Amino acid sequence: MIVSRSALILFALSAIGFSACNMSGSTMFSGSAKQYVFTPQGGSTANGNAKKILLSDGTTATTLTVNGLVPLTEYVAHYHTKGSASASACLSNGAVTEGFGSFTTNASGNTTVQLLSDTTKITGSAGAYINVHLASSLSTVPLCADLEGAGTTTDSLTGITKEDNFTAQGGSTASGTTKIATLSDGTTATTLVLTGLQANTEYAAHYHALGAASSNACQSNGPISLGFANFTTNASGNATVRMLGTTTLISGALGAYINVHTAADLTKVPLCDNLTD
Repeated sequence: MIVSRSALILFALSAIGFSACNMSGSTMFSGSAKQYVFTPQGGSTANGNAKKILLSDGTTATTLTVNGLVPLTEYVAHYHTKGSASASACLSNGAVTEGFGSFTTNASGNTTVQLLSDTTKITGSAGAYINVHLASSLSTVPLCADLEGAGTTTDSLTGITKEDNFTAQGGSTASGTTKIATLSDGTTATTLVLTGLQANTEYAAHYHALGAASSNACQSNGPISLGFANFTTNASGNATVRMLGTTTLISGALGAYINVHTAADLTKVPLCDNLTD
């Protein structure tokens, strides 16, 4: 029997999925991740790796660790589909399928970049490689990770997923849910499913630390501890928003609540999820 390359890739991804069982309203899971090495491009001396964790809820958590880039410089990174320019994924000139957004290296030229994606966007040939580009010149690519290779299985992971509900604020009729998966590698994957917001409108969402204005977290006026990328609702006012973040940034009182704000006026908050309940 002949098995296609894409089928083998899908089988490899399914092999690192998480098995789950319910426990006290939460979901426990365990599993493993794949790590891929970045290859320097165009004479670059940079290096790094990409770690992919396939979660059983249909999302993939990706962490890029890069070293030796130009210090204090803005870069962007993307998943790319397999193109037709070359048999090698990194040279195939494929289209962007998912973006990590921009990031700036530290004084040593190093950084860590995190992304939570819909797995279907980066499955098979749609996730053939990851490029790191210079933000000011996307044709300058110092690093590429070929995801068509076997990769290396990393240490086993454990974690717990909890779900919570948003509460409408200020007369809003919107609603939503929060799913937070805390992984043993020190990251947390958060998915917001939001409905009934203003249609075709840009919003922002943030984790907030517990403030001093009220004993109710949503009314406590705490500072932002971690932000989601801005997003735009669809024609029905709905959106799904994902973020992979460092757990210590939102642990304890640092992750007391999540607010959804209108991007044009952050004082307008149609939804809040009190995570201290």
